[in-house]
Amino acid sequence: MINLSHHLGDIEEAILQLQSKPQVTTFRICGNYIGTEGALRVAKIIAKNQTLEHLDFSCNDIGLDGIQAIVHALCENRCLEHLDFACNNIGPEGVKFLLDTLRCTESLTVLNLYCNNIGSEGAQYIAQIITQYPRLNNLMLSSNCLGSKGAKYIAKALEENRSLETLDLSFNNLHSDEINAIIQAFALNSTLKKIDLAFNNLGTGCAKILSVNSVLQHIDLEGNEIGTEGARIVSENLYHRSCLRRLDLGANEIGDEGVHYIAQALCVNETLEKLHLSSNGIQIAGAQSLANALKKNQTLQGLNLWFNPIGNEGGQAILEGLMENLWIQSLMLDRRVSIDILNEIESRLEQNRNRLRTHRRLMSIYIFETMARRLNNDIEYYLLPSMIYPMTGF
Repeated sequence: MINLSHHLGDIEEAILQLQSKPQVTTFRICGNYIGTEGALRVAKIIAKNQTLEHLDFSCNDIGLDGIQAIVHALCENRCLEHLDFACNNIGPEGVKFLLDTLRCTESLTVLNLYCNNIGSEGAQYIAQIITQYPRLNNLMLSSNCLGSKGAKYIAKALEENRSLETLDLSFNNLHSDEINAIIQAFALNSTLKKIDLAFNNLGTGCAKILSVNSVLQHIDLEGNEIGTEGARIVSENLYHRSCLRRLDLGANEIGDEGVHYIAQALCVNETLEKLHLSSNGIQIAGAQSLANALKKNQTLQGLNLWFNPIGNEGGQAILEGLMENLWIQSLMLDRRVSIDILNEIESRLEQNRNRLRTHRRLMSIYIFETMARRLNNDIEYYLLPSMIYPMTGF
């Protein structure tokens, strides 16, 4: 592996290391701003490498000419799995060149094109990448000004895709105009596990994604103004969803009424592990609803209530809820709750973390014993110290 991340402008060092390791499998040169000229020099050496699996070229401002040179150098590579071109201003033409040149690269599984000014024109090429790259399972497209028109292209491609598991479309100004197309796409797609639609002005409608897709495990709807009605729709699906593990609803103007709906669902939900509710105008009443849910919920491990004016009364209610909760390990509150209450909350969380660490150690011992018995009931076995106190540090 060659890692030259954040060695600003140090192109000579990159050239020397690439020349000394012609068969390197991982090359990271992110955050060096080597520009087009630097990309051209690196491309000449990469072209001789047939073993490269992971290439991180993010934040180098290589532009269209730079990406053409790099991608052309990779066109004969049959091992490439991870390609990162974030923050390089490649534009729609760069995406088209990427599509045309790497069409036969069937090994690619991760592609990061964050912040590249792709626009709706480039979205049509992205759609082709989604449908034509057979092993692609992680695609990052945040901050690319895809717009409503771009959303249509992406949604149509998702209906046909059967490999993508993670998709980041945050900060793309998708708008609520195309929410029906997006919802239909998620209804037809059965492989996506994580979707990020944060800050896209999608409105209440985006909450319906939970209704049409039952296999998603991580949904980020932060900053979409779903409001109280959106929170109600979300809560209805939390009653019976079996796959969702993480839900981000921060900055959605949910308020006390909306969080009350969600809290009621948490009382019976058995799968959600992390819930993000920051910046939602939640006050004392909302905190009390959540506190009641904490007394009954047995799966939630993390709760983010940052930037909500719950005050000391709301903080005290949360603390009382935690006293009857054995599972939650992380809870974020801001300093509008007194330091004394925050310290008591942290103390309770630490008790939960210690209890769970002990539980996991005991589970490790149990699994070890069970496996030993199954291997041979007549063989005496011993517990190693590493099984009692695992090195991984649960």
